[in-house]
Amino acid sequence: MFYIENVRQCMELINSLEQKRPCFSHEEKQDIYRIALHMLSYQDVEKLILQMAAPQAREGEQKRMIRQYLVKMPGDLSPTAVQIQNYIFQLLNMTREKEKANHMLEALLKRNDIQYNLDTAIGQLEAESRYNRREVRK
Repeated sequence: MFYIENVRQCMELINSLEQKRPCFSHEEKQDIYRIALHMLSYQDVEKLILQMAAPQAREGEQKRMIRQYLVKMPGDLSPTAVQIQNYIFQLLNMTREKEKANHMLEALLKRNDIQYNLDTAIGQLEAESRYNRREVRK
């Protein structure tokens, strides 16, 4: 069984940790996502991420931690299964980035009071359209 919600939560946690400082390589992130996809408990994955992100964790220790969890996962996945997993990770990441961009755009529009200006412009265009329709009927 796959636990996609675990992957989404992992992405959020890793993103928040990496805003402070880079902690993980691309390969390590992929391995963490794979672990999260198969782990029933998000708390176990969260624990792994926080241990790996600790400033005192060395690269060798990080690899050892990942290997301990990867051993518990289903063995030898077919290339198709790996491709599907990668697609899931990309889709989740793109969705998260899209939501982030939408929130930034919304904040920018509110900050510049553009929503009010757009509403006013739409109202004016609708009034002009109604006026033009009346003129055409006459």
